[in-house]
Amino acid sequence: MASAAMLLFAASCTKEGEFNPKEKIAAVYQSSLSTMTGSVGGTTITQNDTTPKHMTQKWEWDGKSLSSISNYYYNGTTNNSEFSYKLTMTYDGKQLTKVAESNEDYTAYTYDGSKITKIEEFSEGKLIRTYDVTHDGKKIVKIVVTDLEEGDVTKSAEYALGMLLPTRNAVEAVLQHKAAKGSNSAATTIDFTYDGGNVSKMVMTQGTDNYTAEYTFDKNKNPFYGCYAMVGGEGASFLNKNNVLTEKTTWSENGSAGESNTTTYTYEYDGKYPVSVSYTNTYSSSYGSQSYTRTTYYEYAE
Repeated sequence: MASAAMLLFAASCTKEGEFNPKEKIAAVYQSSLSTMTGSVGGTTITQNDTTPKHMTQKWEWDGKSLSSISNYYYNGTTNNSEFSYKLTMTYDGKQLTKVAESNEDYTAYTYDGSKITKIEEFSEGKLIRTYDVTHDGKKIVKIVVTDLEEGDVTKSAEYALGMLLPTRNAVEAVLQHKAAKGSNSAATTIDFTYDGGNVSKMVMTQGTDNYTAEYTFDKNKNPFYGCYAMVGGEGASFLNKNNVLTEKTTWSENGSAGESNTTTYTYEYDGKYPVSVSYTNTYSSSYGSQSYTRTTYYEYAE
């Protein structure tokens, strides 16, 4: 777990849209292990699925500003990682104004001084989705997602969600929900409740569907707090002063409560910055159980 050294806050960020950590990430890696146990004809069967450590992101910097993130995927070969796509950042001074996958697929950011107010998502040159952000003081308390055109969430907008939501689990829940529901007139509302400096609860609502995530935290400083960038981690979010320990999620569709599950997070630090973060999710049903662990590793520039 995190050491007492984490109490020394190591990042330098004063406005939303700025990301200027003292230690700069050079690459991000991942590994995973899934264990499934079930019963077939009265016989218990266990299957393990292991994905070895492989690079998922390469970060490039222009002085103090993050200029691009190249993304890779595991291809199951000796080289492990294969290039997928690249996101390029544009700034107004130090504040992020655009993240682009191409000239026609990008997200644009609007601010009111130090606070982000809107993200606009473009696909093939068309505005397909807006994200309106509401603050209470310095805290983001609501995001309203409005679909204007049919289309999956773009890679640049996925990056934006990664900056705005508490964990990757939360990002994946929104992506899955948007993919399942498609474009319709009902906006998706995401509300945040805080306990001190941390998001203790997130509720995503669209019509009669509801997704709730509740969080607990450790007492150690999150080195990315206030630094507006998706760092490729499981529980790292610029929203939280501390680090997520548990995440309990519940789906409710058409007013009927679904199943809940809990994810646990563990961290490893080298001095003031994390070198790895793991999340483990265990799911049980009448068909059997599955335990899934994913670990993200950070490599910093010298």
